[in-house]
Amino acid sequence: MSDRIAVMNQGEIVQLGTGEEIYRAPVSRYVADFIGEANLIDCIADGEGALRLGEGGPPLPYRSRSAGPVTLMLRPEDIRIGAPASDAVALDATIRDKIFIGQSWRLFAVLRSGQEITVQPGSDESVRRMDRGDMVTLSWAREHARVLAA
Repeated sequence: MSDRIAVMNQGEIVQLGTGEEIYRAPVSRYVADFIGEANLIDCIADGEGALRLGEGGPPLPYRSRSAGPVTLMLRPEDIRIGAPASDAVALDATIRDKIFIGQSWRLFAVLRSGQEITVQPGSDESVRRMDRGDMVTLSWAREHARVLAA
């Protein structure tokens, strides 16, 4: 066992850190996708770096260092369903599918932009009652998402 991990891509170290550092704060889309499951949401940053969910989509409370395409990385277990807390980021989505995975449910939802997002909200009764086609509000604490270069 090790307390530090090196993530390599084509023979080069792209990130070095603890497992939690790499999981929670990946430095690139490659690392986010390589370590654990991640929602990689395509966004657009305007000239000032403000993010939108796709062309003409809703603004998001994140900034990018450069204009153009970027990725918003969000882990499925960090997403909640239902009325968001006052300081949470929230987007509407439609449930495409729902699968029981033993200890919890895994939901596949489609954002208004058409992008699919995976949610692992747990196993409470409200999730059990949800069904395909239901409109839901997905929310997460702002600090749980990370802006990455596309």
